[in-house]
Amino acid sequence: MKKMKFFMLQKMIFTEAIFRLPIILRCDEHNKHYLTTIKEKLKQEYEKKAFETFGIIDEIKEIVDIHHEELMTVQPSVHFIVNTLVSTYYPRKNDVIHIETFKILKYGIYIQKDSFRVLIPIQADIHQIQEENGELVFQANSRTIRPKDEITIQLVDIRYENTGFNCLANLFNDN
Repeated sequence: MKKMKFFMLQKMIFTEAIFRLPIILRCDEHNKHYLTTIKEKLKQEYEKKAFETFGIIDEIKEIVDIHHEELMTVQPSVHFIVNTLVSTYYPRKNDVIHIETFKILKYGIYIQKDSFRVLIPIQADIHQIQEENGELVFQANSRTIRPKDEITIQLVDIRYENTGFNCLANLFNDN
């Protein structure tokens, strides 16, 4: 895996990297535009999804080259391993992220962005959940946090499960 450059996208820091991604083309999909077909299939299979080994793949940028291809005889298809330039983010403990809240629950703030989910649990000594105009709001010190508000969080625990990252976080600089 070769890291290339950093840039900000959707408030999470994504990096560009080259990953070897497997993809299968049926024989009827193999034509003179097969590289375009491979890229489209890679996008369908990998974009906006999380993988324990790669992290969250936000975007398939380009096919760098084909590392390996093999024609299967039992079921007619071609198996490719493609070196692919992607935009990726792998959540790590203590990462500080500026992100939009999704929902306020009775037990804290819930954030969901594609395959990235975060819970900021209520801390009874400094936080409160209140109802305002029929919706729950999160009170932290002197500020009120509502759904769709932008907040800064720090990840404290991360677990990959099935198709996404489930995280616990604290509000960043919550004094």
